[in-house]
Amino acid sequence: MENEKPSATKRLAKAKHLALGEKIGVITIGLAVAIMAAVGLKSCYQRTKAIGPYRHEISGKILDKFTKTSETEQGTFYSRRLLIEEKNGNLIRLPVSEAVWQEAQIGQWFIRDAHGVRFSVLKPRPPVDFPPSPNAMHTPET
Repeated sequence: MENEKPSATKRLAKAKHLALGEKIGVITIGLAVAIMAAVGLKSCYQRTKAIGPYRHEISGKILDKFTKTSETEQGTFYSRRLLIEEKNGNLIRLPVSEAVWQEAQIGQWFIRDAHGVRFSVLKPRPPVDFPPSPNAMHTPET
């Protein structure tokens, strides 16, 4: 009895079980690839449209500064980041250079624009609206 071969129904059931396992594996790999592609596309979109932390002009209050470490076979790599709260309440984890990270202080205002990176203790003022022409009359409202 020990040398008996499994019946055809048992072999068929075992084959169906293996086929189901292979299908689950293929589906799992497919989902992982789709998620990685979506993350890559989002990052590319942000970089090309200059949105999120990739924008050229950012201003807000520095809430925290931290260092992110990455371990690889080549060694340890450090990435300096600032946690910035914009005027509209959005939080951004902004990667910055070592020099900017060293100069930044929690509570300061961070401003990055066409002039470079600046820090301020005071909240930046909105731009002043000037009259459209020098001859325009402006009477203050009371």
